[in-house]
Amino acid sequence: MKKVSNGKISLHDSRSSNNPLVSVAVITYNQENTVRQTLDSILNQKCNFDFEIIICDDCSVDNTPDILMQFKNNFPEQIRLFINDKNIGVIKNYFKAINLCRGKYIAQCAGDDFWNRDDKLEIQVNSIQCDDNIGVVHTDADFLIEETGEIIRNRNKTKRIHIPTTDIFENLLLNNFIIAATVLFRKETFDKIYIDEYLKLNFSMEDYPLWLEISKHAKIGYIDFSTACYRVHCNSTSRSNSSIKRWELFISSFEVRNYFIKKYNPKNVIQIKIKNCKTLLSKSKGINFFLNNHKKLLFTSFIYLIIKRQISASDFKNFLLSILPIKETPRFIR
Repeated sequence: MKKVSNGKISLHDSRSSNNPLVSVAVITYNQENTVRQTLDSILNQKCNFDFEIIICDDCSVDNTPDILMQFKNNFPEQIRLFINDKNIGVIKNYFKAINLCRGKYIAQCAGDDFWNRDDKLEIQVNSIQCDDNIGVVHTDADFLIEETGEIIRNRNKTKRIHIPTTDIFENLLLNNFIIAATVLFRKETFDKIYIDEYLKLNFSMEDYPLWLEISKHAKIGYIDFSTACYRVHCNSTSRSNSSIKRWELFISSFEVRNYFIKKYNPKNVIQIKIKNCKTLLSKSKGINFFLNNHKKLLFTSFIYLIIKRQISASDFKNFLLSILPIKETPRFIR
């Protein structure tokens, strides 16, 4: 495998990718400042198998397409580049890239993240090939705080974040602990999922529903060291300075969870609903969202909390009086 830097060839010819074992999906949009590092980190992988890189750019208006063309020209056998004529959004662009992948296994890396080990693919392919029942392998990751330059190494381990290895579906319903840039998953597992269903539901996140669905049909493997670096910047939705954007992302994740709870009726479903409700209620605007859309679930949740003695009946009464118009408050509460 040749060494590359900024899309320039510095060693021998590119590895042929006519029959790749692995496809790496890269989606980009206006990432001229970071995409070189992304692609260099992928092209520098040392492995004993062929891999291809599928790049789908969502009609960037900066210099990203020119940079991508430079990489494509230098690695014509390994890179397949698709530049959308119009912006189709991150969800459709993501699934477009995945559907174009030809490999038995699929890895992914957004145009503002990068891999930090040149043996990432080798490690994960060896891991997933050890057990035919494994559908996804993910790892720990470094977090780069762009504003300060701080790097949190092995974030899960450093922050003592427990990554479950059992009851994955139920645990994913509480929190999406899979970092997208670290994953490797089976193409055949993905092909069994009806993606059009998610597109019709207008979920605003591309990977979370995918991990939930796969976890119902296959094992999820975890490697407890970092293989990628996730870039945290103010423009990312999860870290946006806009409270509205952060709220919309949280509401979308809540709707994803609600959809899968209804679809699969998991064990401990009441506890999962309660925990999600408590999290939602801790967020700004949570009360109004529930009153408008999930009154029954809200009141059921509080009754359950009273029964479990996590809150008192008087707290519940005060809560109702504080959020409900007087005409909607049950007489026995007033």
